[in-house]
Amino acid sequence: MAQPHMVVIPFGVPEEGRGLGLGLAAIVHAFARVDGQGVAIAQLHGRKKDEPADAKLTPVEAFVPPGAWSDLARRGDAPELVEVVLTGALEPPVAGVGTIQLLAFDPRSATTRARVEAPLDAARAGASLVGALEQLWATLGGELGALGGLRELEWESLESVLRAERCALHDPLRGGPHDRLAAFLHLGRAIGDAPEARYPVERLAALALETAGGPDLDPKLAASAARAIERAAEDAPGHVELVEARAALLLRTGQATQAERELTAALATHPRRPRLHVLLSQSLRGQGRFDAALSAVFTGQAEAGSDLGLETERGAVLAARGDLEGAKAAWRAALALDPVHPAPFVALGALALRTSDAATAQVLVDAALDARAVSHEVLRRAVHLSLATEVEGLARASRVARLCSRVLEMVPGDHWASLALARSQAALGDVASARARLAEIERAAPESAPAAEASAALVLLADPELEAQLRS
Repeated sequence: MAQPHMVVIPFGVPEEGRGLGLGLAAIVHAFARVDGQGVAIAQLHGRKKDEPADAKLTPVEAFVPPGAWSDLARRGDAPELVEVVLTGALEPPVAGVGTIQLLAFDPRSATTRARVEAPLDAARAGASLVGALEQLWATLGGELGALGGLRELEWESLESVLRAERCALHDPLRGGPHDRLAAFLHLGRAIGDAPEARYPVERLAALALETAGGPDLDPKLAASAARAIERAAEDAPGHVELVEARAALLLRTGQATQAERELTAALATHPRRPRLHVLLSQSLRGQGRFDAALSAVFTGQAEAGSDLGLETERGAVLAARGDLEGAKAAWRAALALDPVHPAPFVALGALALRTSDAATAQVLVDAALDARAVSHEVLRRAVHLSLATEVEGLARASRVARLCSRVLEMVPGDHWASLALARSQAALGDVASARARLAEIERAAPESAPAAEASAALVLLADPELEAQLRS
């Protein structure tokens, strides 16, 4: 199983600050890089010592020194082969001045890689926090990315952002965000407190776009996102990101004509903004106006140049017109810019399955296997492609096992990936690991479809002759 290079542990916080340590760790996880790789997050869950055994598990936020990490790894609650662990403690500046403590250590030797302790004053909370992280990262080697945008925030708005990121973070026990609705509310509060800051606006727009692009749109969540965008536009006018997010929500709720009007108006002042052209094409495509949609794509390319989003949308328009070869070519062009970007990868993968194009499917699976940084959505699609198009055998089992292992590193509660991994382990001859994993699926999700399939797989593992009969 591939292991992350670096892991961040949700930072220790006082009782009244619960959630802030997980939110800060979520931001580091989302944006920071070390040696070109992302930073994994250790989402640990537990109960307080005075709570009953059946109490609900809650996220652990704590300063974890090397010895405690070693204990977690020995119990199987943490990856063993990590090279760097980042832990720390955050004392909010509720009385004027707080502190931020950061410790990066090598868990294999328990040696310190970098240590920073800095004051955190309310008026410059964001700048103090980013400064401490920059000092640490200067030793580790890497970049903080969009995390640097926190620099503009005072404590009140920074606290709202941290709580929003905690709510937006994927919860392995829920199989989705902790509470995306609350994330919208917290970011809206941050924008009201700091209307000139870019980070809260950009994150609100990004979360709204994620909501609009999700597979199953909750109408209440969509309405909440739209209200948050409208309030943000009133508090912080002039941010084109909010226009894009509102248009995406309009499109998803069937209001393509209204989206077209608003996007056309926005393009008059932001003609070189690729996403505006993409969304305009989508609004026209949604109305069945394919020629106009394709024209919008070409206009965007003329204004903004080569762009992955525009190539992906060109493929979608061509597919809608029935030009499947043209769609494949467009999505391949998009993937030439980023071989594992979710939108063109998933679209081309779906078309490869539809047209039984095993060669294209194999190229996509290879890209997912080779990528150092890749989303779990892409990995899951690669598993589907491998199972559907490759010949059953040890080679396919090995590839599926590698893909599923990476999915489970990101989303430990993905029972579908765990089931596919168990089947691959059995095919590779590691029957003991397969049995243990199947039993764990039964225990963790007893009423689910993966649990039913796990039970059937356990029966077949116990009776190889029965499996041979079913295959014949």
